[in-house]
Amino acid sequence: MTKKILAILLLFSLALHLYLANIKQAIPPQKGEQINPPSHWNEDNPSRFRVSTYNIRRGKGDDGIRDIRRTATNLFNADIIALNELAGAWDGSNQAQQLGNILDMGWLFAPTQRRWYRDYYGNGFLSRFFVKTWTIRPLLYAGRHRNLVTTQLQINDHSVYILTTHLDIGGVQEDQLSYVIDQFRHYKSAILMGDLNTNSDNLQLRQLFDSGDAKDAINLALGESAPKKRKDWIITRGFKVIEGGFMERGISDHPCFWVELERL
Repeated sequence: MTKKILAILLLFSLALHLYLANIKQAIPPQKGEQINPPSHWNEDNPSRFRVSTYNIRRGKGDDGIRDIRRTATNLFNADIIALNELAGAWDGSNQAQQLGNILDMGWLFAPTQRRWYRDYYGNGFLSRFFVKTWTIRPLLYAGRHRNLVTTQLQINDHSVYILTTHLDIGGVQEDQLSYVIDQFRHYKSAILMGDLNTNSDNLQLRQLFDSGDAKDAINLALGESAPKKRKDWIITRGFKVIEGGFMERGISDHPCFWVELERL
């Protein structure tokens, strides 16, 4: 009888442990100075640089294979990269770190949730330029934790602010977008990148572009050749769009977009 009770208690304890470990825990706001460095920063003060945005789906391709090195092949020519849908590993590493090491770029992992005793899932940021400060702010959520990552870079002795995010597809999406646009408007030289989970029909985006100096950089670079109803965006303020391109989906379920920019 005692053994039976002990077995029941053990099973109950195990079930409780699994239940608690599986709970999605929100990550509080964070801020800091600098990010994890590469072997060296780009200090050449280039007149032009390339930015890229990529939802990597945790490195999983349409063929079902997970291969972060294959993911990196779409990113080698970029100077600044916004990443969505990154995973944390059991050993404490994460896919921002892995890509940063492969590409020799500075990296920052911005988890949106903790689960299974680790930083489980979130956004990432990579840069060849020195990062002065960074902040991670949780967004309003309804079941899916999201955040906004803001990094301050020094390029040609000027501060450039990069905003990286991945918005929800639910009812809070419009409120999240409103907050992100408001933050973007705070800066004269800024680039907003990520999977906004909305397309060019969105009223808030149309109003943003109609208001003046905010530009849909992917549309300016690609025009009619851009994928229809895309959800990934590079929105600029204070920059001239020189050229751009994209790699078709396959390595991920999203294309990888890039544009080359020049500061006005």
